[in-house]
Amino acid sequence: MITAEDKTFTVLLDANGFKIVSCEIDSCDEDESNEVYETIYALLQMHSEEYIKRFGNALIDKLEKIQ
Repeated sequence: MITAEDKTFTVLLDANGFKIVSCEIDSCDEDESNEVYETIYALLQMHSEEYIKRFGNALIDKLEKIQ
């Protein structure tokens, strides 16, 4: 995964959820993070400020259209 800020991660998805396993593409450093996220959106909220901004702006745009 590459975020809008050009941060790179390798994300593991298993029965527990999403987990960052490396700060490099296609790599696995199991000690990287113990944090498991239920959704990819929760992971992005914690690791990408730009995701939060873009999500908020998209939501505002859609809400303005229904008013």
